[in-house]
Amino acid sequence: MQCEKGSGKGFLGNILILTTILFLLSFSFSFIASSEQSCQDITPVTEFYPLTPTKIIIFYEGGGSDSSTKILVPIGLQVYNASMKVTGIPMLSQTIEKPADVVIINDVSGSMDDKIDDTKEAAKNFTEVLLNNTENMAGLVSYSTQVVSWVDLTNDKVLLFNEIDSYVAMNETCVACGIVKGVEILQDSEKPVKAMLMLTDGKANRCTYGVCTPYMAEKQALNRAEWAWLNYNISIYTVSFSEDADIELLEGIANVSKGMYYHITWTDMNDIYYDIASEIPLSYPTNPSIDIGIDGSVEWSYPGELGTTDYFEFISGLQDIVDCDCPGCSVTGDDCLISLEVTSETAGMMILDWLNITGCYEEIPPCYDNDGDGYLAEECDGDDCDDSDYYVNPGAVEICDDEKDNDCDGLIDASDSDCFGCTPGETRLCSDQNGVCEGSYETCTAEGTWPGCDYSSIEDYEDPEVTCDVKDNDCDGETDEDVKNIYYFDSDNDGYGDAGNWYEACWPPEGYITDNTDCDDSNPEINPEAEEVCDDEIDNDCDGDIDSEDSDCQEEEPPEEGGRGPISTSGLSCMQEWECTEWGECVNGVQTRTCTDRNNCPMDYLKPDETKTCEMVEEEVGEETPEIICIEGTRTCVGDVLRECVDNTWQDVETCQWGCEDGACGPEPEEVIEEEEGTPGGLVGLITGSPVAFWGIIFIIIIILAGAAYWKAKK
Repeated sequence: MQCEKGSGKGFLGNILILTTILFLLSFSFSFIASSEQSCQDITPVTEFYPLTPTKIIIFYEGGGSDSSTKILVPIGLQVYNASMKVTGIPMLSQTIEKPADVVIINDVSGSMDDKIDDTKEAAKNFTEVLLNNTENMAGLVSYSTQVVSWVDLTNDKVLLFNEIDSYVAMNETCVACGIVKGVEILQDSEKPVKAMLMLTDGKANRCTYGVCTPYMAEKQALNRAEWAWLNYNISIYTVSFSEDADIELLEGIANVSKGMYYHITWTDMNDIYYDIASEIPLSYPTNPSIDIGIDGSVEWSYPGELGTTDYFEFISGLQDIVDCDCPGCSVTGDDCLISLEVTSETAGMMILDWLNITGCYEEIPPCYDNDGDGYLAEECDGDDCDDSDYYVNPGAVEICDDEKDNDCDGLIDASDSDCFGCTPGETRLCSDQNGVCEGSYETCTAEGTWPGCDYSSIEDYEDPEVTCDVKDNDCDGETDEDVKNIYYFDSDNDGYGDAGNWYEACWPPEGYITDNTDCDDSNPEINPEAEEVCDDEIDNDCDGDIDSEDSDCQEEEPPEEGGRGPISTSGLSCMQEWECTEWGECVNGVQTRTCTDRNNCPMDYLKPDETKTCEMVEEEVGEETPEIICIEGTRTCVGDVLRECVDNTWQDVETCQWGCEDGACGPEPEEVIEEEEGTPGGLVGLITGSPVAFWGIIFIIIIILAGAAYWKAKK
């Protein structure tokens, strides 16, 4: 029995020891859990300081910077998310801050005959409004079958009005001709705003060159409008006067060139022109930026005019300054008040909203080892002389040619005793390890001195660099600087490149050549070797002269005493007035007519075409081939309206709430939804959620078992 009692007491003792161990472990787990939970989630910051959900910033003429926007966050915040929305709003620029150059493109084709006088009056009213800003300039282009006349950019109202008054309606409609000539006038403008105003009531039915159908004429006009925007940043505002106009084409021209389309009646024409003249110089915030903390590290910027809404995150930018050590930071109790520097180069308004900052608060020690080399910075009473460089600290070895105090003894390179002398035959890397010098080293001399590095013996080393070989020959960290060749893109594959589209390389990339003399790289029929066409208003041979100005187009006639000689240049001032018969019947796909100059001018560069491709071909069954307006099933955007091609006509599908782009409605902006981490349930939840309670229950169970064992042993 004594043995049994001894066994009971031994069992009870073991239970008590085990209980003590488990109880101590419970406190250890509690300490660990409480340590992990020391970073407490903050209430999301959704308002600017003080209590402002939306911040409106106004920049007046000349732009500037604004630091009135502030956010308040706990010092030492561990940032989960930081984001906001920025929207640009325009302001009317009434001063010379944003001057504009505008070319008015006037349709003077035959369909404008009964409207030409009203067109003249409206065009002069638009010019009057535009030139109220003395820095604005206007140009003019009139077109029918081809370009009829033009006036380069000027602010001379008398000259412009006289030209407008001379317009006479006649012939067909080459919309692309007007656009091309407008680009020619505007392409060298340095004004911040370049635009065209196109006035027409007809349909495109002529091209700038080659055989043409109405479908081809429309496509060419759209192509030239998009080319004007992409290459020269020129917007086109289109205005139609009647239901007969090709509204779809004019909407397309405005869309691809970032302009606007108007369909007007004569009663509201002047009002619309005034609106356009006011719309063109609207000033959006230009090249705006936001610097969180005003520490020079810009967290957000936008190239050009901010005419849209942009969303951006600044998690890392905010995390870098939550210790409240930045030029735009100030300590407010346990929080940091952070200023935002918002800038714009021009007038305009910016709206900041949808601020969302989440994270947890965790106290950060005032001093820590930034580079992780085991030494604190000197400003923290440490002895690390460069706490941003892991290889610089009191325990490092001095490198004798890198211009650094590697061992923090206050001495650099040759001034340091560690760099005095060397062991003969000892080697060390040279200071320049870029390019072909990588791996270069010097060897200690027999006298125990470092001789210095001689790079001239290295293969491919050059100083200065003269070989284009995709190598850094002079070891300066740059490859082939100042020795690359310039190649020019040949878009139309005619053997002549575009001087404005170039690329530097050692060898020509695909599609690039050495020539840069093509004056229109989108048309293979225009280049220095082409023949000048004398009545198409185009510099076909790229010699800088157009039509009658080109020596290739100077006609000759016999002088009085026989032989041949040039005509008098006074003939160039003759006003050509062409009259044409009606188009004849379609024969072999071609129609003809006869055109005669009433004034018998010696030049005929404005002579209308006397042949054209038939617009409609009769099939054997006697039915006409319908004009192709659109491709079945394709979709496009007109403003916020989504349209689809059904039975060769454009039909509205829906109005897009979130905007329309690339033939589809835009998606609804996503809201940032935070997911809260819940506490797991069951036994795992009890352990992680309340470890003290869990181990308390275990302790009670063990006491009960120990008591039961004790009474059993006593019996």
